[in-house]
Amino acid sequence: MRWLVVIFSLFWFSSFAEMDSLSIHDKTVLEIVNGKEIFQAEPDFWDKYSSGLIAAFTVIISLGISVWQARKTTKATRANSISEARIQWIQELRPLMGKLITQVYELNNEVKEIVKKVDVPKKLARMDLNESDKVKLTERTTRLEDLHYEIVNTLYSIKLLLNKSKIDHNHFISLTENFINEIGEKTKDGNFKMTITLDEISDSASFILKNAWEQAKNEKG
Repeated sequence: MRWLVVIFSLFWFSSFAEMDSLSIHDKTVLEIVNGKEIFQAEPDFWDKYSSGLIAAFTVIISLGISVWQARKTTKATRANSISEARIQWIQELRPLMGKLITQVYELNNEVKEIVKKVDVPKKLARMDLNESDKVKLTERTTRLEDLHYEIVNTLYSIKLLLNKSKIDHNHFISLTENFINEIGEKTKDGNFKMTITLDEISDSASFILKNAWEQAKNEKG
């Protein structure tokens, strides 16, 4: 009888321990699940709006790059247009300046030869000239009149291309006009000394063309 009680007691204790173990296990799982639900942090501002902010930022950056590229392209196009216009201006001005300097050089030589063969105060050919020299003098005088007209025409064509508000442009115009005036004075007084040289006019023209060319290169980059 005693052995039956002991066996029954062991059986009952074993069943109780198993039930209690299952109960504890279930409660532990339940507590873990409930803990996750209770203690999980609420989503913050970045969690909620990070995707939208990143997308908006990407759009803004893309738009900024597009605007920058458009402005850069516009600026480059404008610079190229200005550079091309300046080069065309140089191409128009250079031959005119070369032509003017050649004409002024010829004018200077013609006046020198005429003064040698003319009694300047009386404005008559010298008495000791032979017939051949007199013919040449007449030809030079006629050429001098034509040359003066050509120089004036070329100079005014150049003036239309220059800007008198610029110092170097105004300097070239003044040099050329003063040289022509001095040549005219020399025909009135054979001993009149020139104060302006052809080299000064040529250097002034070269400076204008060189400066314009440098600007064209810088604008084009």
